[in-house]
Amino acid sequence: MSYLSRMNLHPRRRGTTELLGNPWKMHAAVMSCFPPELTGDDSHRVLWRIDRSEHAISLIIVSRDQPSFIHLQEQAGWENQSSWDSVRYDPFLNRMQEGDIYRFRLTANPSKTIRTDNGERKQVGLLTLADQTKWLTERTEEKGFSITSPGPDEDPMFQVTKKGLQRFRRGQRTVTLATAQYDGILRVTDPNQLRKTLTDGIGRAKGFGMGLLTLAPAR
Repeated sequence: MSYLSRMNLHPRRRGTTELLGNPWKMHAAVMSCFPPELTGDDSHRVLWRIDRSEHAISLIIVSRDQPSFIHLQEQAGWENQSSWDSVRYDPFLNRMQEGDIYRFRLTANPSKTIRTDNGERKQVGLLTLADQTKWLTERTEEKGFSITSPGPDEDPMFQVTKKGLQRFRRGQRTVTLATAQYDGILRVTDPNQLRKTLTDGIGRAKGFGMGLLTLAPAR
């Protein structure tokens, strides 16, 4: 069982500004939407993402259990007015079939592992458009979908629509993340694997709002 939830955040509240400025604080706020006995369970994967448009800022969550946004409403929502919706995700996931076409959005932390001069392994962010594009195309087959057009040219059917570096405090240290938002069209190649991808995420830094892939009907 899984749920897809969305909450619109009040753009002028101080709590919203604080949460948007620090993904670690937003992670804590997201986890406060679930009872402690659930968040302490390693099998309880919670994915989240912030979507921004001209008129709205939305928090999107995919989770095994249904969240309660009452606490977050008090901090970053509208007074006396609920601004969230939560629906069962399984009916949509179970309808997917091989060959289906969807619009998609993914906010991710494109990165790779390198070895330092002393032989230690280190994770580094990918910052160029070419590297970020390659990072996603190399992962699609194992994740259950294709993002290239059929035919001899196999042109990409997506774009990196936003990219940058995120820096924020986590306790006594500063965290720096390379971020990229991907928007485009995908084709389902392995429905079972794609269902797992939609609930487990893609890449690293999932606790900081990365890795959530969402689909919408193609038009």
